[in-house]
Amino acid sequence: MNIFKILLALVVLFLAAFGALALFGLIAATLKYLILLGLIILVGAVGYKALSKKSDAPLLESDWADRELAKAQRLLDSVRRGQLTK
Repeated sequence: MNIFKILLALVVLFLAAFGALALFGLIAATLKYLILLGLIILVGAVGYKALSKKSDAPLLESDWADRELAKAQRLLDSVRRGQLTK
């Protein structure tokens, strides 16, 4: 009877260790997938913000073109004034 109790205690100890390892693996896998899901959501949110950003500032090319057009207009005005005074 004494050997039966020792054998039963060893089986219980083995099953308890096996259950603890299974529980640890389940928790580790759950955390791994939660972290991956969080990273995917974070990348998606940052990408959405970056791609949907609307800029109210004028584009550099159009600003440059407007300045060049204004400069050409001033030059033409000065040439016309010079021809009118002659």
